Amino acid sequence: MIAAGARAKPELERRDIALVGVAAGPCTIAYQIRGLALFTDLFHHPESAAALFAYAGQVSAISARIYAEMIGCDIVAINDTPATMLQPSYFRQYVLPNLQPTWEIIRHADKTSSLWA
Repeated sequence: MIAAGARAKPELERRDIALVGVAAGPCTIAYQIRGLALFTDLFHHPESAAALFAYAGQVSAISARIYAEMIGCDIVAINDTPATMLQPSYFRQYVLPNLQPTWEIIRHADKTSSLWA
């Protein structure tokens, strides 16, 4: 993927086409690891949920770095659809803090970010 993206980037620039990389967000990654149990973990095992979201945030940031820095995507979108199933307080507690490193990487690379939920 990295080699293909880096190879396609110059041709897309010549055509004035933006390259978009889509990275999974923390809630998506946590959901892929834990399944539906993730949602009950939020109130039955909040410490475990917090650790899982922190790990998932690190994975999301690594993905964003690959898209932004290694491939050179013009836009790095974070897709976090399962986050739409969270109450706003859970979103603020578990998702937002773990999205910050991802957004910092995108901003530092001077790329455009997008959040798809």
